[in-house]
Amino acid sequence: MAVTTTVDLAVRVSETATPDLGTATATLAWVLSDTLSDGTGTGAADRVWSDTRSLTSGNSDSLDLSGTLAGVYGNVTFAKIKMIAVKASSSNTVEITVGNGTNPTYANIFAASNDAVVVQPGGCFIWYSPGTTAGTVTNSTADILKVLAGSGSVSYDIMIIGTSA
Repeated sequence: MAVTTTVDLAVRVSETATPDLGTATATLAWVLSDTLSDGTGTGAADRVWSDTRSLTSGNSDSLDLSGTLAGVYGNVTFAKIKMIAVKASSSNTVEITVGNGTNPTYANIFAASNDAVVVQPGGCFIWYSPGTTAGTVTNSTADILKVLAGSGSVSYDIMIIGTSA
């Protein structure tokens, strides 16, 4: 099974104003476009896992990145994480929290083991690092990605891309 990943993230903003004479327009663009080839080094990935998940109020998923995440072609185990993308459903009424937890995966992703990101309904969190010092997964000590529901039921989409070594 070969994995080829294309990452395209774009934000485009057009801001207009009405000065005394004429019209003023400022166009801003921020684009990230990258490709990860099949492999385990810089600019490469050979593992992918994705899912749509649901949680009830106050409950959490503890995703074991060095364990057995059931993927399309069998179980997926990561050694390094190159990308994490989490999108909260717009029908959620409360936030989800990504990170923290017991034995958290955080090396080169979060600054500290208890750090987390709050994702509001309809929002997303994307972390991407194509290098060899991407997020390190260490079995039994730094291998859990926690996703916590706020005070209500939530659903979210998640995609993790990484390497086997």
